[in-house]
Amino acid sequence: FLGFRGGRPGTGQQRQPLFTLLRKGLAEARNPRIALAYGSAFAARGDVVVIGTYVSLWITQAGIAQGMSATEAQGRAGIEFGIVNLAALLAAPLLGILNDKIDRVPALAIGMALAGSGYLVFGLQTDPLANFAFVAAVLLGIGQMSSILAGQTLISQEARPEIAGSVIGVFSFFGAIGTLVGSWVGGQLFGLWRPGAPFLLMGGFNVLICLAALYVGALERRNKATSDADLLASASVAPEDGSQ
Repeated sequence: FLGFRGGRPGTGQQRQPLFTLLRKGLAEARNPRIALAYGSAFAARGDVVVIGTYVSLWITQAGIAQGMSATEAQGRAGIEFGIVNLAALLAAPLLGILNDKIDRVPALAIGMALAGSGYLVFGLQTDPLANFAFVAAVLLGIGQMSSILAGQTLISQEARPEIAGSVIGVFSFFGAIGTLVGSWVGGQLFGLWRPGAPFLLMGGFNVLICLAALYVGALERRNKATSDADLLASASVAPEDGSQ
């Protein structure tokens, strides 16, 4: 705050008010791809806080209820939490390659589908201490990394350089809202409904973003097909009117 000068390096750009930057960032959501990235930020950041808060809480409570000591239950929770993070770490390079090889919107749809599957499977468990819980933890870790990378790669591609700061700021703003929703709503559902509810909540959000990505992809393909048809029609008409 004290040591860095405002504006883009070397441009002499004047500092703009915060609300002006926020308004510009929100206005960029007219681009469906940026709107999609904002939604993915909401889901991905909510995913992270749900894993960090409720994996250990659920497993610790279940362990104590089944006769473990608090130390033993926390140890088991630590093992599963470690598996989640190890799976995310190992999946990251493969997911990064996928995001580079195909269009970012289908990549985001795949990422959100993986995330939704991981969270729903983990949340639907009846016993987080059963052997299947380790499989669910692997799926959860892959899903977590999928949602994070998919949104970040899409927003980095779509943000125009002259307004990238505002766009990334709004991207983070939606992520912060996702954190609040995952923490508070997830906590309410954890206590009032079932321990797996926070994971089901975020799994549902990820599925919705996946469906939105499929819709945006279909819309882009339709627009491209229409544009190609118009160009083909123009090319076929040109010789008849004598133009060269």
